[in-house]
Amino acid sequence: MSFTKNLIIGLGGTGQQILLEAKSSIINHFGEIPDDIKFLAIDTDVPDDKVVNPYTQAEIQFEGSEFLRLSGNGAINVAKEAEGEWWPKGCTDWPLPGAGAAAKRMHGRAKLGLNINNVDRVIKEAITAVRTVGEQGPNVHQEGKIRVFVACSLAGGTGSGCWLDVANLLREELSESDRLVSVMLLGDAFEGRPGTTNKYANTVASLKELQWVLSGAVPDSSPYK
Repeated sequence: MSFTKNLIIGLGGTGQQILLEAKSSIINHFGEIPDDIKFLAIDTDVPDDKVVNPYTQAEIQFEGSEFLRLSGNGAINVAKEAEGEWWPKGCTDWPLPGAGAAAKRMHGRAKLGLNINNVDRVIKEAITAVRTVGEQGPNVHQEGKIRVFVACSLAGGTGSGCWLDVANLLREELSESDRLVSVMLLGDAFEGRPGTTNKYANTVASLKELQWVLSGAVPDSSPYK
């Protein structure tokens, strides 16, 4: 008998909200978070406010290692070093050191690059934590594949700027029997909402990246192969 272990990752503000709502729903259904479900939120901004479970009135928030903040101090140096590669040559719209990615995907990627070692470490720790579920107790002999879900929007700066690199880091740690699934909201989901002036540009650029990866034209030397 096999069972599936789950890691749910949220990128950016939308990813944070999806994870908090998922935690609330799971707790409402099971009374607690099962051992075989782990959460990891990654954002350039501060943790979102807690949500209140409408049935139990319990406050749901991120705990312990469930949240990783991508600090922006020094992201400008990452962008300058990448100029002419993934940072557009001649672009001087450098990322700011404060919270958030200013709804600009290149800012989100620069802040991810600044914190890439921490992101890599936290992802490895999260996958290890999920993979070792059941090594003690009644499920000690049960082994199963890992399912990793990545939730984000392509409209803002963090999710659209980080999803490809985060997916690549995940694939390096997962085996062929594991599954990696992404749930992405497109720009039109944020129509009329404030602070989303770049929603369509970010979405189109992200979809072009996805098309590039799936086209088979990625060189063997690329980490995205």
